Order: sequence, then C-alpha cells, then structure tokens
Amino acid sequence: MHCVFIPIAGKYFNKKPVYKCQYCGLTLGLENSQTKVICPARAKADATDTHMGTKEYYRKLNKDTPWEMDRDEDLEMKPNMTARERLKAITLNRLVSREKQRHAMPQEEGRKKDLLMKQLEKEAEETVASHLDKQKSEEKTEQLQNWKNQQDKNRCSQEQIDERLAICNDCEYYENHQCLQCGCAISRDRVFGNKLAFKDKECPIGKWKRIKN
Repeated sequence: MHCVFIPIAGKYFNKKPVYKCQYCGLTLGLENSQTKVICPARAKADATDTHMGTKEYYRKLNKDTPWEMDRDEDLEMKPNMTARERLKAITLNRLVSREKQRHAMPQEEGRKKDLLMKQLEKEAEETVASHLDKQKSEEKTEQLQNWKNQQDKNRCSQEQIDERLAICNDCEYYENHQCLQCGCAISRDRVFGNKLAFKDKECPIGKWKRIKN
C-alpha cells in the first residue's frame, strides 16, 4: 500500500511542493503527488490476514444461530476451498437448518426450493462478508494504533529537540532551515515530520547521534 499525500500550503523543498502522507506522516518534496511511496502504516495494517479461522467464526456464529442445526461436521469441504468459501458453506448449512426448523424448506426439488436456496446463499455471503469486513476494520485500527504507539515511543522530548536544533544552527551545512548534507528541512515548526523529533534519527555527519530508549 502506498502513501496518500496531501499538500502542505506554502511549503517547498528544493523548489518542489511539500506533501505529507495522511496515514504515516511522511513529509516529502515532490514534483508529482501521485509518486508511489510505500506507506509503513498502511502496509503494516494490511499485513494481517483478514480471513477468520473456522473455530473463531464458529464461536461468533453460534451466538447468532440458536436454532437446532444439522451437523457442520457432515459438510463436504474441498481441500482447495478458501477460508471465505468454508465459512460461507458453514453459514449456509446453518441457514438451511433454520428453514427446516421453521418447516419452510420444501421437501421436493423444484423451483420453489431453488429460489429459497438462492436467497439463503445470498444471506450466507452477506453474513460472512459482514463478519470479515468488521474483523478487517478492527485489525487495521489495532495495527495502526500499535504503529502510532511505537512512533510515540520514538519521539524526542522538546529538550532533546532543542539540543539538536542548537547544534544545527551552529553548523556550516545548515542554511534557510535546511540541512545541506541530507536535504532535510530542520526547524522547530511542524516537528511531526521533522527528523529532530525522532530518537532513531541522527546527523548525517555525526554532530548529533541517535537516542537510545
């Protein structure tokens, strides 16, 4: 997944407009805002497999299907079925059991039974999709929060930022709030995307070092 860049009004770097990713906060001077840059926040959030395991889905499904059911163990599961297909088969089996319990499932094959099965298949697909979408959303939120927490741990104190900035101010390679060695914008403003604010950053010529947590 790539960064989604938003322009920072009035900010330029090497005569290029400065953009900031709305997900990870990466700040860059770009000629084209559509430049593809891997976003650590989005990549980490998407790295989690969003397909539920069958056992976990069983627990959730059992709360929603209190009626008597046919045995799920009797279902024919093909080896190459995806997790989503397996969950749909389980859910459809539960829904068919529900209709039998209601005496709404026709005994004989025919158009009426075919139409009901199509309705149940659609309901099964929607039920599985709802569960998976919810889990995916929860996992992404958790992953993003974990990443933000890690970033917070990596942030410098204001005192540490001021110490670094004082060194930069006296450096021969510092001009117009920019490091001429690495090209980074260095100032007290907008410290969220400023290398002074992160413990794991260091001066390119060693005038200030990384800070150990």
